[in-house]
This record gives sequence, structure tokens and C-alpha cells, in this order.
Amino acid sequence: MLPVLAVFDLVFAVLIRRRFGLFSGLYDVLMGLMKSVLQYSALGIPTSLTKLLTDVGATRGASGLRQFLWRAALVRFVALSGCLVGLWLFGGPLVVQLQLGADGVLYLQLVAGLIVARAGIELAAKVLNTFFAQVWTNGLALLEAALDIVLAATALFLGYEMVGVLSALAMSAGLVATISIGCVVVRVRNIDERGFEERGRALAEADDSLAPRVRFTLFTYVFELSLLFVGMGFAAPALAIVLSPEDVALFAIAFKLSIMSVGLVVTGFRGLYRPLFARLRLRDDLEQVQRAFNAVAKAQLVLLLPAGIGLVVMCGDYIPLLFGVEFLPAVQISWVLVTFMYAETAFNLPVIILSVDEQYRAVFVSQSVMILAAPLFLLAAATLGLVGAGAVFGVARLASALCAYAYCRTRYGLRFPWSFAGRVARVSLPMGGLLACARLFVATSVLEAVALTVVGVITFAVGMRMTRMLTTEEADVFRRSSVPGHALMLSVLAPHLATGADG
Repeated sequence: MLPVLAVFDLVFAVLIRRRFGLFSGLYDVLMGLMKSVLQYSALGIPTSLTKLLTDVGATRGASGLRQFLWRAALVRFVALSGCLVGLWLFGGPLVVQLQLGADGVLYLQLVAGLIVARAGIELAAKVLNTFFAQVWTNGLALLEAALDIVLAATALFLGYEMVGVLSALAMSAGLVATISIGCVVVRVRNIDERGFEERGRALAEADDSLAPRVRFTLFTYVFELSLLFVGMGFAAPALAIVLSPEDVALFAIAFKLSIMSVGLVVTGFRGLYRPLFARLRLRDDLEQVQRAFNAVAKAQLVLLLPAGIGLVVMCGDYIPLLFGVEFLPAVQISWVLVTFMYAETAFNLPVIILSVDEQYRAVFVSQSVMILAAPLFLLAAATLGLVGAGAVFGVARLASALCAYAYCRTRYGLRFPWSFAGRVARVSLPMGGLLACARLFVATSVLEAVALTVVGVITFAVGMRMTRMLTTEEADVFRRSSVPGHALMLSVLAPHLATGADG
């Protein structure tokens, strides 16, 4: 699912960048503003519903669940209405401050419509996921992504430019929101009271008071809000205040390349993290938690290190080929963001373990680093430029992850596999050196980029196979993950373990 959405996302990004060039920074500012309003007004409600609806259904039954859901939706949209009123009241100053141009007021009106539709989609998707309707949510996400491309391309073909793109996004989101909410209404109406009887008996002693639910929702809100400060929802409007929209476009390209690629690298592990550590938490076996952390961290490193090093070398080809030569200045920013964001992802497990173990205070402390870094990001952008801003951005993300790791090291005795990382680096760095040398003698082209990417993959695979680095535990992690082609990958990287035999 994620790889397909990533492809659609990339196609849409190429469409926008190729049409508008550096002027596409205006689009980034508007989308950043949309994300900020959605995040600030969400109050943690959509995400927390995935847990709270199950709890409410188990303790109060289907009728109580329906009532709770409609009240939560009402609170969410009342909060959103307040933010939209603020957007309307301060629209004039925002247009000037964010450098939105002569059509800025119209842009904000279209973005407001998009915000309402996206809020409906987000809320509906979380509810559908709670009812195990992931097929519907995945299908609707794909539908919206496809509609975005088709409608935006049509608008641009007809000559409607940025107004056309924003209108297309609002129409696409409005249609998908209508379908999504309709699916939720049908699901909620068809809830069988008897379906909750067994769970209700099992949770007869559960705490049905409001306070735990508020605490969990508040935790979710603060957690998600902290992520906003290291995403384009904050970065794009903030950069527009101190720099130009063209600079925003350059930073957005570097961020997009980093976040999209690292997401694709670890997407196969995402369905493994929480269930694995949640089961181990129930067993209260620290030794098993330590072994699981070690194995999953090693498995991630096998993908993250070569991918990160390869991307740092090759982004000088990928960026101009995909988005145009005017985006070449984004390459240096990409070097910084890729380095820090891949390093952060290598340390992503401690935050997951802390949240599974409900160590909210530790999560708050680690995530607060991102919020505290926000003014430093603005200062760096104004004084050091985009590369300096990228360094602050990346350091904040990595520092937050390291804080969580430090807490987990003390509480659970977790140890990051530094020696294993060094062995993987000894295979990955020569691969990066080979690619860097090859780029000096071959002109940039699609054929060159594809050929060197394949050469890099083969070089790393040969190195891993020769060193027989993977053990049975890491191989088992790959087998239990949803990494595409993991069986083939194991047969290439570690043939002695591909069938489960220990080498």
C-alpha cells in the first residue's frame, strides 16, 4: 500500500515542480499551512479514537460507542471551526507575511475548503481502521491520490495554474470525504450490540471514567504536535517568513526526498513494531525485549545504512532528473537531511517501546526537543541559510530519538548494536565510494542513474554475502516483516539462512 501511494505522491510532486519550478514554493507554504491547521485543531482526537472506540464499545456497548463517536466528531469539528475563523480574521496579514501574492486571499479560501475535507477523511479513516476496514481506507487513499493527479493535471492543461491545482485538490478531497463518511455511517449503524458482550465481560473491571481517556488524548495530541515542528507543516510557513518561496521549494524537495525514501526503506517493519513489543511487555521479560530490540535494530541497519549512503551520493542525479535542474541547490540540503533523518530512523524503536509501555512522561521529554528547536530553526534559516536550517531540523529529530534511547537504555537495558552498524558500514561505504567515482566519469541521465543504482545494490549485496553478516535472529525479523521480496533478499544476502538453517 505505502509503495503505491509513494509512487502517486512522487508523480504528483514531479507534476507540480515541473510546471511551477521554484514558484512551487508557494504550493509548499499553502500545504504547510493546511497541515498546521489540521494538526492544531485535531486535539489528538482522530488518532486516539483507534484505541478509545474499542474501550468504549467494550464497556458501554454499541449504543455507547455511537454516542461517544458523534460527540468526539463534534468536538473535533468545533475546534476546527475556531481555527478557520482565525484563518479568515487574519487572512490579510497572513497573505503578506507568507508572501502569497495577489491571489493570496483566494488561495486561503480554497485551502480552507481542503482543510475541512481532509479533516473528514482523517477522522473517517481512523474510525474505519478501528473496525478493521483497512481495505476501505487503503482504497480511498489510493482513490484520492489518483484523483489528485488526474484533476490537477487537467486543471493545468486547461491553464488554471495554482488556483486550478488547489481547486482540484479540494474537489478530490471533498469527494473522498463524502464517501469515507458514508462508509463510517453504514459501519456504525450496523454495529451489533452482541459483538461487544464478550469483550464487555472481559473488561468489566476496566476504568470507564473520563480522566484516562483525556490523558491518552492529550498525550496523542502533544506527541503529534511535536512531530509538526519537524515536518513541512511548520517548516514551509516558517521559512516563508524569513526567506523566499523559492527557498521553501528547495527545502521542500530535500525534505520530500529524505522522508519518502526513508519511509519506503522501513515500511516493511511498521506492522511488526507495536505488536511485537506489546506482546513482550505483557510477558514482562526484559531479556526478550532486549533481544527483540537488538534483532530489529540490526535488520533495519541492513537496509538503512546502504540506502542512506547511496542516496547521499546519488541525489545529485535524482533531483535534477526528477524535478529539473533549477532544483540542483537542493542537493546540499538533501545531504544534511538524509544523514540525520536516516540516523533518526535507526533509533526509532525506543520511542515505540516507551509509548507501548505507556511511559508518557519519557515520551513527552524526548519529543519536547523538537518543539524547543523551532526558534533555532528560524534563527538558522535567517542567518545561515537553508543548509544551516536543515542541520538544525535534522539534529532536532535525531536528538529526540537519542533522548528516548537514553531512557530505554537505563530502564530496559537496551544496547544499540554499534559493532554491527560498523560492519554494515564497512560494506556500505565502499559501495558509496564506487558510485561517487563512477559519477565523475558518466554524464547525468536516466540510464546512468538507473545503472549506478543497480551497481550499488549489487555491490552491497555481494559484500553482505561474502561477510555472512546476518544471523538467524535478523533473518527471522525479515521473514516476519512485510518487506517486499524479503525471501529473495535473504537468499541473496544470506543464502545460509534463507531456509532457516543457521550458519
